[in-house]
Amino acid sequence: MVQSIRSRLNKIVRDNISNKIHISIDDEIVCGQKRPCHENSLKEWLTKGDLRCQKCVNKYKNISNQSKINPILKRINFLSKLALRFDYLNYLEENKKKLIIFQINLLHNNYSIIHGDNSENLIEQANTNFVVSQAGYLYNICSRLKFSENADLFLISDNVLKSNSNEIDTIIIHELVHFLIDSGNSNFKNISEEAKEIGNNIYNLTDSFNEIESKHTIEYCHILSQACINYNAKTQKFSDSEITLKSSMRFDIFE
Repeated sequence: MVQSIRSRLNKIVRDNISNKIHISIDDEIVCGQKRPCHENSLKEWLTKGDLRCQKCVNKYKNISNQSKINPILKRINFLSKLALRFDYLNYLEENKKKLIIFQINLLHNNYSIIHGDNSENLIEQANTNFVVSQAGYLYNICSRLKFSENADLFLISDNVLKSNSNEIDTIIIHELVHFLIDSGNSNFKNISEEAKEIGNNIYNLTDSFNEIESKHTIEYCHILSQACINYNAKTQKFSDSEITLKSSMRFDIFE
């Protein structure tokens, strides 16, 4: 009996390694639990012969494996969880929403599609009203443009994409905070005193004269500060959190 169970376990492990059954994002199991995950007991695990729990199957049923996720979308989800404690892919799945990603081509003053099917009509509209910027996030684009699908739009410039990976990260975090506030998901209950202090400092350097359009409010600066503190605490990519914050706001502050 013991030998039978051991053989069964070995087979499951071999199958998992060869077929990559359990989806992972940046070496993290998406459900965040060790196998067998969630409510599955060892008995159920052995019986089903599948390392996925039903919650993971349901939540990520439209993602067959990691390689099919656009690298920028994958990074958005990783940074959202790391810096903002928010599962971005889960947000897309629960709202039956897609993310479209455009590159802002500053040299040619136009946009090009990085990610997103059936968005040719959308890019034609966008190019008719091209706006020079380094990045952006438009929540619920169907309410702003003639686009029938339930989607958000993330934009990032060729200039930003030429930056080192750390400075690309901070711009993505910048736009994710705009998304959280616009979508009503910015339920940050624990803004540290450090975050408030450096948030106040950065707010005083921002384009506050244009706050209605830029949306760089004091609330925004506090949440972004906390996100940058969380990011730097985990990655140690910058010497301190204030430098991380300044990187995230580098196109919007005046020193």
